[in-house]
Amino acid sequence: SAQTTAGLLTGQENACYSPASLYFALSLSAAGAAGNTETQLLDLLGASNVDTLTQNCGNLYRVLYTDNEVGKMQIANALWMENGAEFAPAFLQTASEDFYASLYTADLDAPATVTAMEQWVADHTGGKIQPTIEPTPDTILYLMNTIYLTDQWTALFDADENTVEPFHCADGTTPDATYMHRETLSSFVRGDGYLAAGLSLKNQGSVTFVLPDASVTPADLLTSERLSAILSGGTED
Repeated sequence: SAQTTAGLLTGQENACYSPASLYFALSLSAAGAAGNTETQLLDLLGASNVDTLTQNCGNLYRVLYTDNEVGKMQIANALWMENGAEFAPAFLQTASEDFYASLYTADLDAPATVTAMEQWVADHTGGKIQPTIEPTPDTILYLMNTIYLTDQWTALFDADENTVEPFHCADGTTPDATYMHRETLSSFVRGDGYLAAGLSLKNQGSVTFVLPDASVTPADLLTSERLSAILSGGTED
């Protein structure tokens, strides 16, 4: 997470991404790779070999997948393959059995296929992501992963306690914004240039909020070293 976040969130645009989604996609790619490509993927993912990586992804999928009355954590993988292109049967079996991937064969240039792929992403993200896919004539495979999460705070916020206060934007403006608000006793972490505190969710762990010190910008914290420290915790106060 620290490595990829530092590389992807460069501050040039307002963006977000899921390290877990990227991990699943790259792991599935590694399962079908060989030679130097396989070596580089394993090195990035911190895995010793493809078999262990595949087994761990299957275990992680089953641990994370949740669908109950409180919320959902749904992970989906898919391979969209060009008609007539040949793929190793062992790779397709791994994708289906260990990554729970849906397998599709179609004319990837056809407008109907493009629409179907875009709809697949929308369907598996609760409509939150509606991509525009621009196919290229030489594409023989689309490997897709989506993650959809909805959950509830362990201690719910009361809308009557919302506050309206300034929001400090990167361009120096301070428009008013509505904030959820409640007071509670909790631990926090004091790190190098930041404070961090978490709020628990009923199904899936917690959300960690990071507040940079006055002299620190969010971009200053988006380095692999500082992100590693934030993700691993610091001195609890």
